[in-house]
Amino acid sequence: MVVFDVTQSMNVADVLWAQRPVPRLVLAKRLWHDALLRLPCGSRIGWGLFTEYRSFLLLAPVEVCANLGELRATLAHIDGRMAWSGNSEIAKGLYSGLAVAAALPERPGLVFVSDGQEAPPLDARHRPSFPGRAGEVAGLATPGSEHLSGLREAYLRLLAGETGLHYRTLHDAEGLHEAIGAAGLTQPLDAPLDLRPACALLALALLLAGPLAGPLSALRLRRAAGRGRPPARRLP
Repeated sequence: MVVFDVTQSMNVADVLWAQRPVPRLVLAKRLWHDALLRLPCGSRIGWGLFTEYRSFLLLAPVEVCANLGELRATLAHIDGRMAWSGNSEIAKGLYSGLAVAAALPERPGLVFVSDGQEAPPLDARHRPSFPGRAGEVAGLATPGSEHLSGLREAYLRLLAGETGLHYRTLHDAEGLHEAIGAAGLTQPLDAPLDLRPACALLALALLLAGPLAGPLSALRLRRAAGRGRPPARRLP
């Protein structure tokens, strides 16, 4: 479950994509758009958003290959217009995101994408206490870029540490893919195995074996008969 911070600071256009400045949220979405193709079939992913003090589920985790179009279409429509308040209480949003992930049947890991900008400003010493159990949900807290003017890296590291999450600064899609694996977000799941290709090959082999069986048997019989004949005598 990937939760995007859609509050005001994420709309600041101070990061580069394709050699031009874009908003932080746009960069984060672009990296996840590309990362979808790096996930193996069978992987499941869902989207959520954070605004004010809560995280909300937009799309429950679905299989990436069969639902790639839907995942990308939903991702494309996540933007700052979904925020209904100027407040951005990051700690509460992260705790809320962990609670949403823990309540889903699949119990997915959480990736919380934010620049860590609290609004109104909050002294880290007076942050809300975490009501859950650290490490109960595997997760990752990530900002858009280490060069963001509003990046609160120390604060995000603090929140990640007390909730049992990992922290990673995003640079590109490759780094994002590595971060997903390093954070222990992957977990094995039972999945159906499609045997139709193997059965089709077996059926084809049987179909080909039928017509060839007769000629091959006749050829073996002729060879056997030839070995049983006495050698031919030469005439003078």
